[in-house]
Amino acid sequence: MTHKQYLDYEFYVCENHRNKFKHNVWHWKYIPEEELENCGFITDYNRIRLNRIEKRKEGENSIREYGLDGLILDSKGNYPPIGFANGSHYVLSSLRSQ
Repeated sequence: MTHKQYLDYEFYVCENHRNKFKHNVWHWKYIPEEELENCGFITDYNRIRLNRIEKRKEGENSIREYGLDGLILDSKGNYPPIGFANGSHYVLSSLRSQ
């Protein structure tokens, strides 16, 4: 598969989950920073700020996904992340429950 095909698949899975379960679902590219903080992915904004400064010098995206392809906010206030691998998707255990 091409990169575009993988990306299209990831967007499809996010949309499908959103429609099926009526959860808020974001693909990694569009997860609001506030939600990354709420779910516990961002815990130290100073470290993020310093990383942004360095990455801007290199012309790169400042926040990396590290295998987290999407994020779900379910009806109970939990944040189970979405992963994609080998043409299938899976929901990982919750990052943080409210």
